[in-house]
Amino acid sequence: MFKHKVFQNILDYLDPLRHETNAVKNDFKEWDKTSQVLQIRSITLLTASLYIIYAGMDHEILVDEALSFATFMHLYFLPILLSLIAIISFSQKLYKPMIGLLMLAPVIANIGNLYLNTMLRTGSEHLSEIYLPEIYLSMIWIFAISGLRFYEALISGMTTFIIFLAYQSSIDIPKEIFYLHFLWIFIMA
Repeated sequence: MFKHKVFQNILDYLDPLRHETNAVKNDFKEWDKTSQVLQIRSITLLTASLYIIYAGMDHEILVDEALSFATFMHLYFLPILLSLIAIISFSQKLYKPMIGLLMLAPVIANIGNLYLNTMLRTGSEHLSEIYLPEIYLSMIWIFAISGLRFYEALISGMTTFIIFLAYQSSIDIPKEIFYLHFLWIFIMA
């Protein structure tokens, strides 16, 4: 209960409309929704396209056992999920499910990325390390590019941060590398 109140007080403080009436807040949200949905539609289609390009690069980089998983994630699953979000954005009735999927998409992408990193750790160190920056970029995507409102981005970003922290804690890496990865993810979150 106490943690919830503290969190709510922080969110209230960060709200630039905190001193406005509920009617003004609702009017602003409705006014802003059109541009938000356009941003979400555009960025999900662009990101889906970039994942397809990413899948082409996977074929040049990855070994066979990791390639099938990376192809599934980067060529099929994530582009289809992101395209679905873009399609859903055309329906006002599906606004909340669209936001839910948009919050979930980077979490799923990062879980897939960490699984791919786990597969690549048994081989060349460089392969697992070159896929790790996707997590840093996804944190920027969540907060600055996706079109999510701050509290929605905060939930998605913190979920990703906790998953990443659990992953980094579970693998055997030198502490100085762990601290550096932790710092970058924390800064991005």
